Amino acid sequence: MSRSVLALLAIVILSQAAFPESPAQKLRGRAREVDATACVDGVTNHGNRTLDAVAREINRGRLTEAAVRLSEYRDKVQACQVTLETNNPDLANHQRGYKRLEISLRKSLRRLNSLLIPTNEEEAPLLAVKDQLDELHRGLIQVLFPD
Repeated sequence: MSRSVLALLAIVILSQAAFPESPAQKLRGRAREVDATACVDGVTNHGNRTLDAVAREINRGRLTEAAVRLSEYRDKVQACQVTLETNNPDLANHQRGYKRLEISLRKSLRRLNSLLIPTNEEEAPLLAVKDQLDELHRGLIQVLFPD
């Protein structure tokens, strides 16, 4: 190999050690964070709209429709959690998205609890989905605050 090729190779190797992440890699990492943040914002907005719709459906006596809407919200929360886990596997450096999702889910559960009457047998499908949302919430708490 010629000296110029060796010199160029040495520069490339040394620059990789000095700059472990290329600008493109940094942008991809930032894009993953933005995707996760957008996901949490979407879940928060969807949760507010969904719970408004669930309240209307319950007031109209259409509990099956309310349960379907709540199931769709649960699916969105699960998808957002998967997005967070995929895009930000290092929780220590990316707690913000997890915290925001946990807070959003906690607020939704609090509102849902105010809508439901646990002794009402007709609300069993809604209570089943609520229990699944509670389980997701406990999982987020466990991720954020491990024993």
